[in-house]
Amino acid sequence: MYVHGGFHHSDMWAFHLEDLTWDRIHDSTDEGPGSRFGHTIVGYDNKIWLYGGNQWGENIRDKARSDVWFLDPNTEKANRKWRFIGDGGGIKEGSSAWPPVRAHHAAALDHMTAMMYVYGGLRCPDGPCSCREDTWQYDLKRNKWRQLSTGNNPTSRYSHSMVFWNDALYVFGGESMVPYMYHNEIKSLPLAKWTQDEL
Repeated sequence: MYVHGGFHHSDMWAFHLEDLTWDRIHDSTDEGPGSRFGHTIVGYDNKIWLYGGNQWGENIRDKARSDVWFLDPNTEKANRKWRFIGDGGGIKEGSSAWPPVRAHHAAALDHMTAMMYVYGGLRCPDGPCSCREDTWQYDLKRNKWRQLSTGNNPTSRYSHSMVFWNDALYVFGGESMVPYMYHNEIKSLPLAKWTQDEL
């Protein structure tokens, strides 16, 4: 099990389930994703993939991110570095080519297709916070996003859980802003019923 970041932390730890021991696999550093919270990580191809979240720092005005990084924990520690993949720089927000910034979203991975799915999240600019209700598919092999749409979206939310199983996404819990409420249901989103937005 891998744990990364949290507010002013940028280190990464591995918890070995066989002997119940911790191992710090990456020290705290301003390089790479830096200190952040509300992000997600998934494991694929012996690498750790990180997406989005809020970056922590006194001189950071807009903390929300939509960037993708990966780290190979199997390389020698001296050469172990985060690799930047992209952040949609130059792509206008609202485009279906890259998701807008967010934190406290959920991500789930389909290991068979190398697709990572991201749903929901929170956006807190200088004004009031708002929830995301969009769902995205990210191809880890091709570094390509596409937005998915369906008439059966859950209520927009953040701080929820999500898993991928049997060609469907299962969303549980979370909190919404409008209407303000907590969720206690499980929502199933079969991927076969989803359509791709026109790019």
